[in-house]
Amino acid sequence: MISASILVFSLLNLLRVTQAAQSAVKLVVESESSEIDTYGIGSRHEGAGISYFFIGTTSDSEDLTYDDSTQKLTSDRFGQYPSWVGFTGEIQLLQLAVMETEDLYGFDSDNYLLLNGAIPGLWACKNINDPYRYSESSYAILKTKANDDCLSLKLKNSVGGSSGGSSSSSVTVSSSGSITSSVSKPSSVSESFSGYNSTSSELSGTKSLSSSKTSETGAPSVTQQENAAGALAFQSIGLTSLLSFIAMFFF
Repeated sequence: MISASILVFSLLNLLRVTQAAQSAVKLVVESESSEIDTYGIGSRHEGAGISYFFIGTTSDSEDLTYDDSTQKLTSDRFGQYPSWVGFTGEIQLLQLAVMETEDLYGFDSDNYLLLNGAIPGLWACKNINDPYRYSESSYAILKTKANDDCLSLKLKNSVGGSSGGSSSSSVTVSSSGSITSSVSKPSSVSESFSGYNSTSSELSGTKSLSSSKTSETGAPSVTQQENAAGALAFQSIGLTSLLSFIAMFFF
């Protein structure tokens, strides 16, 4: 009985640690330029397992997940293939790719994105010669100033507190051994990124994505995937089911 109780409460502690380590993130732009200030960002297909981030025309942003234990930003943009946020190439372009990045992220007390421990000086640039030429009409995000028309910016998480606004959950073990769990995701986390027009290469902010597959233009199929907060909920439910199974035999 004692060993079973220790096991259950150890698993409960694991559940709490898992919930604390991962949090939902939506990155928005802060800039002195009104042309991009307060707008969200989203990734667009530029190659096999690679999407570049571009600035939209609304405050909505693509759903990402921050893992405090690894200091990585990830996404389920490519379905079964995990993907990481990182900077790449000579111009250090912000992308989402199936290759894990060496970049380490975090958020300060004001929710600004940190890169390797400091707020990075970033640039919004057009005409960067990307494969699908989205940058002819939309701003990509770079660590270097690609041309004289680039605009300076910072990125900020619009979800929750400084840790990224994790979903909340509660797990209770009664004296009889029954286990109950409740999970809620932040109301501020939307189910889709509305900064894209799914039928063109423009960032219009007028049409929310609804396709169950990735469009030919590379617009992210958000409805095909759970958002970050939803994924945390499933993790909680899975661990809770395991605890319930153990309780059936030991209490």
